[in-house]
Amino acid sequence: METEIHVPLGSPVIRRFPIFVDEHQVTDGAIRLIKELRPAWDPDRLQTKLFTDGTTNKLVGCYVEDSPDDVVLVRVYGNKTELFVDRDNELKSFQVLHANGCAPRLYCSFQNGICYEFMPGDALGTQDVRDPALLRLGGDNAHHSITGDVNEGETLSGLVEASHVSSRPGQTQLD
Repeated sequence: METEIHVPLGSPVIRRFPIFVDEHQVTDGAIRLIKELRPAWDPDRLQTKLFTDGTTNKLVGCYVEDSPDDVVLVRVYGNKTELFVDRDNELKSFQVLHANGCAPRLYCSFQNGICYEFMPGDALGTQDVRDPALLRLGGDNAHHSITGDVNEGETLSGLVEASHVSSRPGQTQLD
């Protein structure tokens, strides 16, 4: 049985660009997308950073020199990953999580990927996912996301910032 994911009312419509990005020329494709998504950005001031830790997806951060806090991440899906990932449900899940303060804003999709907001923070490691306090926060947040019963300031992202995780060394950054 397939689960239907309901996007919250008032969620922004996700723009879709008919662009295919070659996985071997991800930065060039990301720049093409940024020209569509952020036409006001000066192409001569555009900076990119290729993230290389992914297993199947390719990821590029794009920003302009004078606004390093406004970063667009361009994720190009790995070859054939659509065989085991339902991309429509992934987009809906992204919107639901964002509406509940648990994911960045999704800017657009394209033929083989998505563009979304960069949010600084820590990736959870092996020890983190075993931490009972974080497990409880994750469970509580999942419950609130499913039921829609979220109190102001009671999101996983906000709670994690207040916990010991955000004070660890190794925070994810663009430089």
